[in-house]
Amino acid sequence: MTAELPGPLQELATGIREELLVEFKSYRKTVEGYGTLASRVSQAVNRLTAEGVPALGGLMTYHNELCVALDLLRSAQHSGLTLLEYEPTIVGADRKIDFRWKDDGGHTAWIEVKTIQPAAQDDSERLAMLKQQGRFPQRVEVHYGGNIGGELFHASYAARGKMLEYALDTEEKIEALGIDPNVEPVTLAFCSNGFDWTEDELEDFVEFYSGGEHRVDDAYREMENHHITQRGISLTRSISRFAYLERPTSSLRPTKKNWLVTSPGFS
Repeated sequence: MTAELPGPLQELATGIREELLVEFKSYRKTVEGYGTLASRVSQAVNRLTAEGVPALGGLMTYHNELCVALDLLRSAQHSGLTLLEYEPTIVGADRKIDFRWKDDGGHTAWIEVKTIQPAAQDDSERLAMLKQQGRFPQRVEVHYGGNIGGELFHASYAARGKMLEYALDTEEKIEALGIDPNVEPVTLAFCSNGFDWTEDELEDFVEFYSGGEHRVDDAYREMENHHITQRGISLTRSISRFAYLERPTSSLRPTKKNWLVTSPGFS
């Protein structure tokens, strides 16, 4: 049974099968775990064509992992990559990081890939309440106007919460796997559709994560500090760097990539 897919999504499914997976197969001798990722992507594409739009969310995660893998493999000539392992198993550990990268000089690096795609939700009432409670910094003007203001706020706020959640989870993986990030750096790559949230929002989080203090113009400074204090959260700050990949929902490939996201440079 095949679902009726909008034209752009039908093109997406075809492109993944006939272009991305074919290209990925050409690198199979360099990828340990090639079959696992290729199979997950293929199965997710099959679900999309069978079930339609409701299955799109399940495809996004594996599609983005595939895009990251291909970007790393394409740069092998310049980076010296000789082996890319997908979800390598570490003896004695029950956690996994998406990719382990090895080069011809004996260096190792790790890359964890997370897709942040908040569900659509109108948070107009919550936004009004937070403003009334003074949860936004005094020096920051918060504008989520128009008929979709509550939805824009929810997407941005939820994305910021996921950045902290996934950073904590990655730190736990680093500890569980016994990784020394000073020797084997760990990159946490966040993937966005470019609409719900963008790179500048990740820059604000990176400023806080790297330096321990929020930017004065960070709209979520007060709320994040409150959440961290209330939950007793302690960051080890063992993640070496953050990356940003932007791929609109119906786009076959990322339209923007930054493998070293930093703060804009003022606070």
